[in-house]
Amino acid sequence: MIHTDRNLLLAAIPKIRAKLAEYHLRINEKKFYLQHYRKGVEFTGAVVKPHRAYACNRSINNFAGAVAKLNRAKNIEEIEKAVSSVNSYIGLLRHYHEYKTRRRIVNRIKPGIMEYLDIKGDYRSIVVKKQYRPRAQTLERIRNGDY
Repeated sequence: MIHTDRNLLLAAIPKIRAKLAEYHLRINEKKFYLQHYRKGVEFTGAVVKPHRAYACNRSINNFAGAVAKLNRAKNIEEIEKAVSSVNSYIGLLRHYHEYKTRRRIVNRIKPGIMEYLDIKGDYRSIVVKKQYRPRAQTLERIRNGDY
């Protein structure tokens, strides 16, 4: 719950506990705390503050981990799978105006991997170049009579 009046929140706690007790539920005391609303609330991969939202550090670190996994890919199938994960984080960060963060982390992709990839738009997504996609390779083999 978010409110500017601390006393209103404190007064609501017994009512919330009573209502939860009707459903045989309770508030986990270790996860219950009050903090000033200006510090923000972590919600769905972001820290929501008055009038703005930022991607939380955990989401940014997971994005960097997805890029690191992409850098370790050994074949095109692993690259395609890792690109899907990277694009998921890029999409999340686009909601929070994190262009510099997207650019900084995407630029960590090794040049050897980047030869298989294209960056679309202003770091809006990453795609595997058409000639390296398995379907395109199969069609090329069929055209050349290799099948």
